[in-house]
Amino acid sequence: YPAFEASLSSSFNVSSGATTKVPLDSITFDTNSCYDNTTNYRFTPTVAGKYYAYGITSIYSGSTSRVEINRAEIYKSGVAFLSGQNDYRANNIRTSSSTVSGIIDMNGTTDYIELYNFTQTTSGTPQLLAQATYKRTLLGAYRIGS
Repeated sequence: YPAFEASLSSSFNVSSGATTKVPLDSITFDTNSCYDNTTNYRFTPTVAGKYYAYGITSIYSGSTSRVEINRAEIYKSGVAFLSGQNDYRANNIRTSSSTVSGIIDMNGTTDYIELYNFTQTTSGTPQLLAQATYKRTLLGAYRIGS
């Protein structure tokens, strides 16, 4: 501990070709009340240590468009830190999920993590997909040691 997981409660429009912070507003669990799900959508742990962080961004391009790139990014204290990308430019698809995970050192006072998404589509307004029968877009982390 601390540990948390938060997900997107409803689909969220993003702009093609832009990096967008994901407003994860639905808390699955938050052991130490370190996740802000109403304003900044970030996890600021109060205990220093190494944290395993993971994220998923699921995107839908719309019925007349195609996903070319979908990238999930975890930012640490406002700077891109981890990234996982799918590139479909040779064979565009309509729905994509990108995952990202890794270990992040957090100082227990000012460091925080957030989930971002970069999506590029052939046209239209892509949407980050929300929870349906399973979680589609989420961020989580837990402390694994000092």
